[in-house]
Amino acid sequence: MARPDRTTLEVVHDHLRCRATGAVEEDLARNYDEEVVVVSGATARRGHGAARELARELQPSAGQPTFEYIHRIVEGNIAYLVWRSRWAGVHVHDGTETYICRDGRIVTHTLHYSLTAKQAPDATRPSQWRADRDADARRW
Repeated sequence: MARPDRTTLEVVHDHLRCRATGAVEEDLARNYDEEVVVVSGATARRGHGAARELARELQPSAGQPTFEYIHRIVEGNIAYLVWRSRWAGVHVHDGTETYICRDGRIVTHTLHYSLTAKQAPDATRPSQWRADRDADARRW
C-alpha cells in the first residue's frame, strides 16, 4: 500500500525501480492512483488498465532496453524526465514523461517518444549509453 506522505521524488523513483525489474503490477499497486490519467500520442485514457497498456507499448518484443536520463526535474508534485533509449534495432532520441503526484501516487502520467531504426554511431552520438535502466533507477 502506498504511503500518502511519500514525496514525488520517492514515488517516481519507486516507479522507475519497478519498471526496471519488470514489476508492472507492483508498480501499479504501489505508485499509481486507480483513476490515473495517462496521456500519450493523441489519446487520454484513465485507470490502471491505461497505465498497464502504456507499459506494454514500451516493452520491446526483443532485447532489454537501455535508458539514459538526460534531465530529471522535480518541483513540488510534478516530475519531468527527458530520456533516450535503445534496444534491438530501435532508438528513441526524444522521450519525455511528466508525472503529477498526489497523496503518494501518480495521478497523471504523460509520455511522448518517437521510434526510429537504430543508425550506425557517428561523432555526434555517444558510442555507448552511460547506464542501463536498472542502474540509472538505483542512482536516482
